[in-house]
Amino acid sequence: MWLTTLRTTTVPVMTCKPRYLARWRADCIALALWRAFHGLRQWESQPLKPGDVGNRHTNERQTGSANVPALLTIRVEPVSEVDIPDHSIRLWRTDYEAARASMTDRERNALDTWLLRERYTAVFGLHRTDRRIRRLLDEDTAEAMMKIQDFVDVVAPVVA
Repeated sequence: MWLTTLRTTTVPVMTCKPRYLARWRADCIALALWRAFHGLRQWESQPLKPGDVGNRHTNERQTGSANVPALLTIRVEPVSEVDIPDHSIRLWRTDYEAARASMTDRERNALDTWLLRERYTAVFGLHRTDRRIRRLLDEDTAEAMMKIQDFVDVVAPVVA
């Protein structure tokens, strides 16, 4: 009998509650967006190869959103209390704009107001006594970040 082992190098195994994972990712996205908004981080440009078609991110030039496709690669820190593994996600600028377009006016205004803050404030956080990821800010800001979180791509887990 032959035994084969599969290496999971593309998607980390998630044993945590999906709601907690989504909230924690949303908070990591919030930090990355806040840093980008305040000039502490840059969108990573991804130049197109000649003849590169069929990718949902290749049409950024036509939408007027940017000169070249750009993304934020975001590390999602592990949280052992709720079984969230260390991994990375990508947020493309076109997906961020699509998420903004899907928001209500209240959510978009709450997000813009939050981005204008001089100091970063977490949107979600770990409540250690009951081992839950909880909302720390108003519902509109949290819902806006959750909508953005729905547009991210999960990439390979971070290997130390």
